[in-house]
Amino acid sequence: MSTGGSNEDFGVQTLLGAEASELASTAPLEAPIVVHGSVQRLAAFAELPTLRSASAVLDAWDGASRTARAWSPADGPAYEIFPVREQLRALYDAGCTIVLEGVERFVPGLRPLCRALERDLDIGAGRVNVEAFCARGSGHGRAHFDSSFTFNCQLEGSKTWRLARHEAVRFPPTGMFLGRTPEPELARLLTKPLPDAIEGGVTFMAEPGTVVFLPPGVLHETHTRTGSYAIGFAIERTESLAGIIAEEIRGTLQGIPMLRAARFGAQFQDIEQDKRVAAGALRCLVDAIESPDWRNTEARFRLRPGLTAEPVGPTCIVLRGAGAARTFSLDEMPVAMLGWASGRSAFSSRDLAHDLPLIDPELADTYVQQLIHLGLVERVA
Repeated sequence: MSTGGSNEDFGVQTLLGAEASELASTAPLEAPIVVHGSVQRLAAFAELPTLRSASAVLDAWDGASRTARAWSPADGPAYEIFPVREQLRALYDAGCTIVLEGVERFVPGLRPLCRALERDLDIGAGRVNVEAFCARGSGHGRAHFDSSFTFNCQLEGSKTWRLARHEAVRFPPTGMFLGRTPEPELARLLTKPLPDAIEGGVTFMAEPGTVVFLPPGVLHETHTRTGSYAIGFAIERTESLAGIIAEEIRGTLQGIPMLRAARFGAQFQDIEQDKRVAAGALRCLVDAIESPDWRNTEARFRLRPGLTAEPVGPTCIVLRGAGAARTFSLDEMPVAMLGWASGRSAFSSRDLAHDLPLIDPELADTYVQQLIHLGLVERVA
């Protein structure tokens, strides 16, 4: 794992120091980690002008719908609203805590940091996103738990945290604020009623340089008395074995025409043959899951043999092969991808998104398929 404070050195160890080894545990993570240290190790944030202060990141917000939330001041009735751009500054000045989501969307310089964490954590590109927490005065992040992993990095001001173990359910599939009605998916898993407030737990003060790592399900709330500014790296699209296997079961059965056929009541009366087909497909899937190679394979690609690619401009590339060379005009992303792929024997879509962090990870597979269609890239595994 990476060390240091600059953009190039950024990684999990930058945030958690020696405690980073806890994330390499083969058991699912349940305990929070709190690391106090110098804010200088978080210098990668200060290198980005739009992150140098709460005011700067609020001014940079792009106004995307429902990507900002305003939490009510601590000394008034509780509420949460989704402001538009014109309301943001007034709500902040009035004492609301502003939470901006998907900050990497409008601060591209954060994307390499996200890719670095994804590489350290061995998760797919695009899984890490960034939140900004901005409070000008007295604020209260009301008691709740999340279904995401979060690294909360305190940059300015101080914030009091209270953390407690979740006694009602382990590994909750959804998050919620305490005092609300749980969603049915969560309610089915509760072993006891959810409390309306955090009972017991530990309390501590986060100062500039403090990083709080929260796995899913940890009960937490925060209080600020003066201004506070923090950046959080969140992994909201988490994976579980239950979810992965359920998706494989669905994909397997949906791939059989008679099993995905829509039916009325009468068509469910004679289904013995279809049940045998489903059972056989599931047995094959069970064998695949029990195989040591399950989940260890990843599609890999390469530039077509004998072909080299040399970018000569943002949208211009020279392709050489079989004693000939031709210059093509392509979009900026395919040009960058071909130039990058020319220096590799084989690569995956995840390699691509990690090494070229300005490429949208959600589109990496799409770009690869486009290059395959053009005959420039081929699949090798």
